[in-house]
Amino acid sequence: MAREGSFQSSTSSMKTSIKDKLELTTPLLLLFIHGMLYNKIGEIAALRNLNFGPLIETPLDAHVPFVPLFVLPYIFVWFYPILLMGFLAVKTNWDPVPFRQIVVSLSVLLIGCYTFWILFPVYVTLRLEDEVLAQYGWLGELVLFNYNNASQWNACPSFHVAGPWFFYRAVSLFVPRMPKIFLFIVIAIACSTVLIRIHYLADIVFGYMAAELVYSLVLKRFVKNNYTFAHQGAAPLELNKASSRSGSGRIIKSRDRGIEY
Repeated sequence: MAREGSFQSSTSSMKTSIKDKLELTTPLLLLFIHGMLYNKIGEIAALRNLNFGPLIETPLDAHVPFVPLFVLPYIFVWFYPILLMGFLAVKTNWDPVPFRQIVVSLSVLLIGCYTFWILFPVYVTLRLEDEVLAQYGWLGELVLFNYNNASQWNACPSFHVAGPWFFYRAVSLFVPRMPKIFLFIVIAIACSTVLIRIHYLADIVFGYMAAELVYSLVLKRFVKNNYTFAHQGAAPLELNKASSRSGSGRIIKSRDRGIEY
């Protein structure tokens, strides 16, 4: 009987572990859904017959050079969150709590961007003609691929800026000593949005501001107050506060493992 009880306990622990690891994919699943919705949001924005682009376009936008090589970091934006979430999983010993906090905060960021895109549509007119792109070979073809598959609306704020910057800030909140390469990639992605002429310079600024607002007003508060978003018995998913907090609110003992963020 003792062996049977031990086996059941081990099986239950394994199931919990698998469930927790699956939870770690929720931010990536949310981004996948975002990718499916992106152009649909652009179609809704287009129906409004409004364009606030001329209000944010500056003379500097016309002088930004076209650098087709930067299409590579522009495309890498879809792999960057995978890299960061894997890094965070290893550093936090597969703790699901940071991922819950991130996915809720990311949802707020996405809803905010969708609302802004629909209420204040911005149509970008900086894209190059197909004949010009053809002169740049396979890099030009990659730029054209992005032109053809991404709405010219949904420009401000740029989610190519807001998304990576939010993920970088989020992971650095839990793992303060981040490798510099992660910041370099964020900067390269942000630069790519204007260097392949998909965004205005102002889109970068608004994207950064959107990410910072959600990071400061939502995610940091979740972490400070140790909201775990954990199940309580049969009750629905709730907003819970763990009982143990340090005076500074910076040390979180997640799942009794004593992980310090």
